[in-house]
Amino acid sequence: MRLWRSRIEPAGNRVSYVFGAVRNAALDQARRRKLPLESLTSVFEARQSSPVDAAIEAERQVAVRLAVDALSPDQQQVVVLRLYANLTFKQIAEIFGEPLPTVASRYRRALVRIKERLGDSI
Repeated sequence: MRLWRSRIEPAGNRVSYVFGAVRNAALDQARRRKLPLESLTSVFEARQSSPVDAAIEAERQVAVRLAVDALSPDQQQVVVLRLYANLTFKQIAEIFGEPLPTVASRYRRALVRIKERLGDSI
């Protein structure tokens, strides 16, 4: 609501601007409440169909969540924004205020770490 009320015209991509504003507001709120920043990355919700499928999916979700939780907070955020929010590296770079190659390499390193941690389990 603060973003909408401010009536600021974003420079650059509007989607990146909104994601960046929401990310920054969440970080500010977490700091004020003295919450661990890792608690902000909660995008894993199991979708259930049959009990067998639900059990397999739950096990997969736990494995992926543990792999993502093992990443640094910056790597976690890049992975979430790229895979779950479907943002481009350019948009993510705008959100972080960092160069595009930095964001892209952070994402690549995160995927390597996830793959190493998951192995052949997924």
